[in-house]
Amino acid sequence: MVRRASSGKKTLSEANLAALGAERLAAILVETASPALKRRLRMELAAEVGAADLAFELDKRLAALESSRTRVSWRKRPELLAELKTLLSMIVGRLGEMEPALALDRLVACFDLYPGLTRRVQDPKGELAQIFDAAAHDLAALASRLGPEIAAPVLSEPLTTRLSDWAVWIGRCAGELSPDLAQRLLRDLTEGRPPP
Repeated sequence: MVRRASSGKKTLSEANLAALGAERLAAILVETASPALKRRLRMELAAEVGAADLAFELDKRLAALESSRTRVSWRKRPELLAELKTLLSMIVGRLGEMEPALALDRLVACFDLYPGLTRRVQDPKGELAQIFDAAAHDLAALASRLGPEIAAPVLSEPLTTRLSDWAVWIGRCAGELSPDLAQRLLRDLTEGRPPP
């Protein structure tokens, strides 16, 4: 009987995985990656090429989620919630650092998924709503960084046409919007029309 050697080299850690080498790790990833991980890897590779390529990959996934009508079972719900968090992270983190204007457009598209998702996903714990509520703070930070000239038209459109959900999100993060942007959004909502 072979006696097992006690070694820290077999412990699953970043240092030990790095010792395997990039080529070996890449082969393992390609061989064993789940569809969700493969999507994430494609986005990461696209981000290395540039903002336009990452935006294209994000657009493909957002379009697929928007057009899907399949009900999400309780078993698949955690996977979908994890994917939404990943998408938001890629939009705000990676794309937001490279090209904030492209990121804001994709963030609005991501928020627009919410009504369709609520019809497809049973969410007894409110986890889906919590993801979007938390992302509202990222929305405020990104929009404020862009300023009213760029961000206001992007945010005014959903506020005027899809007020029920958007009023909640903008209301949650209103204190984090830059004063100039908040004033511009308020003006766009009220000027020449009855108060919403």
